[in-house]
Amino acid sequence: MTEFGRELGPLKRALTRAARAAAQLPDIPEAQIEVLRLLEERSFTTNELAITLQLARSTVSNLLSAMQRAGLVELLRRSDDKRIVSVVATAKAIELLAAYDRQVEQVLEAALQRLTATERQAVQNVGPVMGRLVKLLQNP
Repeated sequence: MTEFGRELGPLKRALTRAARAAAQLPDIPEAQIEVLRLLEERSFTTNELAITLQLARSTVSNLLSAMQRAGLVELLRRSDDKRIVSVVATAKAIELLAAYDRQVEQVLEAALQRLTATERQAVQNVGPVMGRLVKLLQNP
């Protein structure tokens, strides 16, 4: 494994912890964050979430139950077919994501300022490449 690969997990965890601590944000599990990121764009049915996340429906159901108890999602029965449940993010969830994103930017910017100019340039150049890597890994 390359140094790049070894450092990705610790970087993500350190950034998340620093942002949460700085803004006193609740500790929302990564799986729930992933669901909320999807729900920022549009509502999903529970089945669509399971397929998109590549998780078992029972796993998604348990995840959504916990998120509903935390006030992060609403589960709405469709009027045309009561067997289908649409999932939407609550205003609380959207506000938490926005606060988290703002705080991540601030924490990251503060850390980047402590790097050398050459190091900052390297980090800036890796952004587009990481986006491409994500797409390649999602669609092999």
